[in-house]
Amino acid sequence: MISLNTSRIAVVIGVLLISTGVPLLYFVPNYIDNVFAKMDYLGKDENGTFNEMTRSWQKPVYDMSIQFYFYSVQNPEDIYKKKAKPILKEVGPYYFNEKQEKRNIKFLENNTKVQYENHRFYFFNKTLSCKSCSLSDRVLIPSVVFQKIAQFSDRFFLRNIIDIFLKTENISPFINVTVGEALFEGYKDPLLHLICSQPLMSQICDIFKIYEKVGFFYNKNGTSDGVYVVDTGVADRSKLSNIYGWNGMFGKLNDTYWYGEEARSIHDTDGQLHPPKLDSSKPIVIFAGQACRSITFDFLEKSNYRGVSSYVYSPMKSMLNMEEEQRKGFCDPKTPRYFNSTDTQIEGCHPNGLMDASVCIPNSPKVYISPPHFTSCPVEMRNKFVGISNDTNDDMTYIELEPDTGVIIHVESRSQINLGMVNKIFQITSKQDNLIFPIFYMKESIIMDSKTREQLMHGISFYSSIAIIIGIGCLFAACVVLTFGLWSYYKNKNSSESNSEYSNLVENERTENED
Repeated sequence: MISLNTSRIAVVIGVLLISTGVPLLYFVPNYIDNVFAKMDYLGKDENGTFNEMTRSWQKPVYDMSIQFYFYSVQNPEDIYKKKAKPILKEVGPYYFNEKQEKRNIKFLENNTKVQYENHRFYFFNKTLSCKSCSLSDRVLIPSVVFQKIAQFSDRFFLRNIIDIFLKTENISPFINVTVGEALFEGYKDPLLHLICSQPLMSQICDIFKIYEKVGFFYNKNGTSDGVYVVDTGVADRSKLSNIYGWNGMFGKLNDTYWYGEEARSIHDTDGQLHPPKLDSSKPIVIFAGQACRSITFDFLEKSNYRGVSSYVYSPMKSMLNMEEEQRKGFCDPKTPRYFNSTDTQIEGCHPNGLMDASVCIPNSPKVYISPPHFTSCPVEMRNKFVGISNDTNDDMTYIELEPDTGVIIHVESRSQINLGMVNKIFQITSKQDNLIFPIFYMKESIIMDSKTREQLMHGISFYSSIAIIIGIGCLFAACVVLTFGLWSYYKNKNSSESNSEYSNLVENERTENED
């Protein structure tokens, strides 16, 4: 039989287990969160050097890369003489490793804000490129300069002069360049010299700032996309990386950008960091200096990347809805007409599924960003060409964030650069329709390094999970022990009462016998 003392000890142990389990469940996770919160901000340690988070932010050691795939034109003569569909040949990938470094870092307003420039460096990796890929490979692509000249020759008298000149010199709307020239090295377009060397045209070239050398990433290797001012999170952790200004503009871009107030808004984060404690019911918004606009990402799903729990976000689908984009002010009312169908292109806006990138490049011809292979765009865009793959399995853009810390653990970005070709201005191109012409697409990847992975796997979630598991274990054990203690107590009590009754009965019988 279990003694009464054992029952009492069991009850005491149960109470102690409850006293341990409840704090582990409710108080320890908050304590752990507060401990990590003291480290999660951009700033300096007591010795005046950058703290660990700032060092990681300044020189991220993530695995970063970008791959380029070019569309090389195969039938340039037939496109304009016979109104043939452009035949494209996809070449690549041309693989580049990427490094980033924050420079000109200045802490402002009692260390609650930080100003910085994010410099990007690209290094060609021949080993990870296709076997035959070299930066000296030649590709035939649309001439940006040709479209630029078409843009500023809109006045009739100028159009006629240039049209005669183009026919006389047998100028083509395409140019043959190396991959290296098209990207970072830049190239001198012969058309630029021919046009701008003329007495009348030289002044116009100066006014419209047509530069001597062009390239899609010319002068972009080792440079930044502007000066950012963001929150350090030291005063309020939930404001970490909130963006206040870009290139001297605070709260909103100036009126030379976009066509409405909502489109000009500078808000939420810069995308380099994210506030902790993500809420899956809310989207995240990133202001991208390279696109001169904010981009909204919707929550897609919960996932796990290399052992780290993650929230996956993808670009908001409404960004492909041009009526909504027009309402916000992202549409140029003077956009050329590329498609007759209003289902494909509404009046006063670019076609569905595209993003206008020309706003970021002063005096630029129309450059549009789309998903690779025109994924998520109207099928009419792809049908204008021969040779564009319809295999879109790897064309999705998404961001994976660790939900407790907001740390980026994995990013896959896919984008295609397209040139708006206005063909009705000059006689030599007038047989062909206006085109959204694809030039190349990019696959950008960002993957957390092993140290970050280890820290996240043994960070807030890890210690909180241990506390919760132990807490639940303590409460479960407390239930078992208390049940056992109470059961044994009442069993002892009932047994004692039975024994007492039995003793009384025996005593009564003995008394009766004596009488």
